Parts: sequence; structure tokens; C-alpha cells
Amino acid sequence: MHDFLIKTIEQIINLEEKDKDFIISHFKLMEVKKGDFFLKEGEPNLLLGFIVKGLVRIFINKGIDDEATIDFSKEGEFITPN
Repeated sequence: MHDFLIKTIEQIINLEEKDKDFIISHFKLMEVKKGDFFLKEGEPNLLLGFIVKGLVRIFINKGIDDEATIDFSKEGEFITPN
């Protein structure tokens, strides 16, 4: 997981070892299964996610049993609420 994260960041900027160590120490593996939520509406945004495997759907509730998909995020992308 961390190798993929570091390689993705290094596509944009060069990292020194101390930077890599800092990043690795702040990202922990978290498995979010289908049907689970990374973040729910109204909860404080305390996390920055990086998708190692899978696809994440970002949606809003428009009422009872009514959702609107806003976006999708895929492997190699960061995810955080706007």
C-alpha cells in the first residue's frame, strides 16, 4: 500500500527519505467494504483517503431512498470531501 502511495506522489514531485517516512507514518491501511462508508454526511472530515484498490462512489442523499451520484474515484486517487 505505501509503495503505491509513494510512487503515485513521486509522479508529481520528488520526495526525500524523510518525506517518505512522514507520509508512511500518517497513512494507515483501512478497508472499506462495499456498502460501508468512508465518510457520512454531517460527520467531521478528519481523514484523507488514498484508494489502493477498487472504486468509490461519492453521492448525496436527496431524500428518503433518493441519492444523486456526484463523482467516482478510482485506484491511485486521493479522496476527501469538498
